[in-house]
Formats: sequence, C-alpha cells, structure tokens
Amino acid sequence: MTIRAHVVADHNLIGEGLRSIIGAGATLHVVEPGGNLRRTKFARLLPPDVVVLSVSDWNHVSALLGQATRIGASILVLLPEVELERTGQLLAIGASGVLKLSQATECLPWAVPAASRGALVLPPELSAPFLDTYLRPAHACVRESAARDRLALLSPRELDVLRQVALGRTNPDAARNLSLSVHTVKDHLRSIGRKFSESTRVGMARTAWEAGLTFGNEETSAQMHNQA
Repeated sequence: MTIRAHVVADHNLIGEGLRSIIGAGATLHVVEPGGNLRRTKFARLLPPDVVVLSVSDWNHVSALLGQATRIGASILVLLPEVELERTGQLLAIGASGVLKLSQATECLPWAVPAASRGALVLPPELSAPFLDTYLRPAHACVRESAARDRLALLSPRELDVLRQVALGRTNPDAARNLSLSVHTVKDHLRSIGRKFSESTRVGMARTAWEAGLTFGNEETSAQMHNQA
C-alpha cells in the first residue's frame, strides 16, 4: 500500500533530503520563517497520510503543528534536538511522533509507515524515558483506581486484615496485632479472596500495594469507606 507523505520544511535543502529518504512520490512544501500551511493546496490532491514537519524554530513548529492537525494526517516532527519535556508537549497538541533530524535517514523508513498506522513514534533512546515519565505513571493511576475500587468492597475489619497480609504478617501475627483469633483472621481472608476473586495471599497483597493501603496510617481503612 502506498503511503501519501508530505514534507514541510523551512529549508529547501533539508526538505528535498527528507523527501528523497521517504521516496514514493512524497510532496514538499517549503515554508518561510513564520509562514503557514494555508497556501498548501491539499484539496488538489488526496490528503496525505503522514506529514513530516521539520522546522528549526520551536514556536513555528507549534504553530504549524496546530495547522497540520486539521488535515487529518499523522504528523511526525523532526527537531535538531529531542528533549523529553518538549516531546511530551508536541504529542499533547497532536504530533504522532518526534524524531531527531540527524536520525532521519535511519528512522524515517520505518517511522512513516508506523505513523500512518497510528503508532506512537519516538527515537529509540527516548522510548524508555518517555514510558517511565508519561505512560507508566498513567497506567499506575489506572491500577491504583481499580485497586481502590476493590478495597471499597471490604469491611473495615477485612481492610485491617488485608493490611497485615500486605505487610507480610502471618495469620498468628495478624491475629495478635488485631486482637482476633486465628480462626477469625482466616475467615476474613476467605471473604477477601471471594470478593477479589483471588486465592493467594500475594494476589490479595498486590491489591493493597497498588492502592497504597500499606503506606497509610491506621485510619486508611476508614478513609477508604468514607470515599466509597
């Protein structure tokens, strides 16, 4: 399948170089400093699948990106230097990927097809830091929210028992700390397991860890139920 690519650059030489790397009939639009994309007659052609945007001025990049998103294409931004914070900002306002200009020859042959399929495109050295900074914390928030929803199913006493399990306490230790019998602790654990659909102590403890239960004080269980 042919991918329709359009290169937008602020220097003709760079634009021609990028177009030659992409190949397959990629078109080129050279913008003047502070210029815009309004003169680009996409209506005469089929809209591009991917726009490759290479402009050296940061403010100009942001402005052009805002215009390019209206085309409906995936947008790859090439910058002289790629920084984590700016990458996050560009992705937040519509970029499909950010690459370093010096890596164009190496990366564009796989980046353009990937962007056309809707994939997130980042340089290899930035992928792990980006995941650690932006995506993994977001996933952790989702897990924490789901874990707190599960904790809301428990009674205050079951939360106390679960906290003991999450802290690595044995049943006798938990019974002693909570002034309960071992038999009662086991009953609470069976009830927790049914509510969580979880048969192992580690699985039950994981829910407490993800919800941050073990890192609170003894008022945590009451707070959980007040929030529910």
